[in-house]
Amino acid sequence: MFPIPIDKWKPATRRMYKLTLPVALLIWLLPMIAVLVTSVRSTDELSEGNYWGWPKHFAMFDNYREALTTSPMLHYFWNSVLITVPAVVGSIALAAMAGFRSGDLPVSVAIRLCFATFVAGNFVPVQVLMIPVRDLSLQLGPVSIPSAR
Repeated sequence: MFPIPIDKWKPATRRMYKLTLPVALLIWLLPMIAVLVTSVRSTDELSEGNYWGWPKHFAMFDNYREALTTSPMLHYFWNSVLITVPAVVGSIALAAMAGFRSGDLPVSVAIRLCFATFVAGNFVPVQVLMIPVRDLSLQLGPVSIPSAR
């Protein structure tokens, strides 16, 4: 059910893995590196079209100060913190409780099937579900909640 540990791989496969992993990570991080390098460029340098070369003048503090003071970026960041922190704390708490409970259960075919279904569901991107959920909510129409008296 679980992959073979790297220590048990054939030496040639392990060597190839260790050589290609940094290359794959660099390719994966390339957009973030490009954004970081672009964020420290001066406006004049960006106007000249120097996108991929090394910056001649670093304007990091000026760029970040301007972005944070002339736009409501800090307000947006605080809104994100107010949503993200409780969501992460709640997710960790629920996952810890579920993991503790499932750790006590004997491993059976039903448990393995449930685990496989859960893992398979995690591979479905949320964006795939957006259109069907929207269509379903439009079909159901507005929901009226009766007032409690």
